[in-house]
Amino acid sequence: MLNYWHLIAVMNFYCITDDRNPTTNKLLFEACQKRNINFVKIVGKEYDMSLSVDLGTNDLLYRVGTRQESIIVEKLLLNLKCVSLYDDYLTGVKKPVNVIESSILHLKAHIPIPKTIFALTNNRKLLLKYVEQLDGFPLIIKAAGGSHGVGVIKVDSAETLFSLADYLLVHDNNDFILREYIDYVHHARLIVLGNKVIDSIEYKRVRGDFRSNVGHELEVNKKKFTDVIEESAVKAVHSLGWEFGGVDVLIDKNGNHYLIEVNMPCFFPRCQMITGTDIAGMMIGYLLEKAKSWSKQL
Repeated sequence: MLNYWHLIAVMNFYCITDDRNPTTNKLLFEACQKRNINFVKIVGKEYDMSLSVDLGTNDLLYRVGTRQESIIVEKLLLNLKCVSLYDDYLTGVKKPVNVIESSILHLKAHIPIPKTIFALTNNRKLLLKYVEQLDGFPLIIKAAGGSHGVGVIKVDSAETLFSLADYLLVHDNNDFILREYIDYVHHARLIVLGNKVIDSIEYKRVRGDFRSNVGHELEVNKKKFTDVIEESAVKAVHSLGWEFGGVDVLIDKNGNHYLIEVNMPCFFPRCQMITGTDIAGMMIGYLLEKAKSWSKQL
């Protein structure tokens, strides 16, 4: 039987967002307009949680917002029929909530990450053992969550490590990891869509700060990285069950690369505005092709 889906289907793009994402919202809205797709904006903190919404096969879904309300709305709207950038809707519902959980998955997938201790302690004996395992000082304490370098602390001595551990664990909230310090020469951000890297940039090191992506005024430039690094980026996204993601990788002076984290949603407009790659359009196009593929199986 002939498939007339592409002629009769009215598509909707549900964008779950908040008041912190005007640029991303604009790019996705324009990409939908070019393809005659209805752009449906859902503000997470204004959403009526009592609604029972059943999205269908003509509905595309992507979350831009990072507030807790937006995360919950996405989990509620995901279902077997709507089209998202997860390999399965339950993957989105069970999505890792922080860098600790996702880094464990990357470790199990044999993707190169910095040496990591996945829970902080204030036990002095254990801390000294961890320091040795992480190749000594300096080392990094990273808080789960945070962005633009917030929550990343460089520790240069045992005395500082002991006092920081006591302070950070005072409320019995152990959302921190210890990591070896990577003296990097390149910080890569790669955008993965489907089975390939579609765009990439390099963050320049910030004078007087070990973090290259600190703050909002960043110095970045277009840069393509090696096939090996691109393959690691794609594998990192797929290991989480995602089909899209912004991948951060550090590269040392010997050319070794280390996956730092993968974000979805990610602030892809930074790449798009620097390189000119129509990432928003490619995302919408990918979702459309996925919807068409699903329709042929019905």
